[in-house]
Amino acid sequence: MIVKIIGIIILLTSSSLLGFVISNKYKTRVRELKEIRNHFQMIETEIIYTATPIIEVMDKISQQAKEPFKDVYKNIALELRKKEGESLGSIWRKAFDDKKNYTRLNKEDLETIIFFGNVLGTSDRENQLKNSQLIQSQLSKLEEIAEEERQRSEKLYKNLGALLGLALTIILI
Repeated sequence: MIVKIIGIIILLTSSSLLGFVISNKYKTRVRELKEIRNHFQMIETEIIYTATPIIEVMDKISQQAKEPFKDVYKNIALELRKKEGESLGSIWRKAFDDKKNYTRLNKEDLETIIFFGNVLGTSDRENQLKNSQLIQSQLSKLEEIAEEERQRSEKLYKNLGALLGLALTIILI
């Protein structure tokens, strides 16, 4: 009887935890989009208003960013220092592609982020500012969508995990 009770507790706990783990990915995506948007605001400020070279900007952001974005910006700065003729856009794309499996960002999020890298440094300050503001507004919309998904799905998966454990318990009893 004690073994059965312990088994039920383990089953309920593990299924509930599974629901929490799945629901956490929605929260993580919102946080990552906020973080990226903050990084892009820093890039805009450093490039547009203080005319800081892009390598220094990437170094500065890599020191302030959290994983996995810390490595992304660090890799961009390292590749730019090599000066092997590769464009900033392709370096940017490669850096984010290398870390996409370590984030909760979806395809649309990554396309917006990569587009920013493609237009970065390709025009005068005025157009850079317009591009930066456009992309930041797109990221804000993606963040709003991600927040709505989080609110909808987080509760669902938490409850689903608990209910699954309860259903399995009933079946096994």
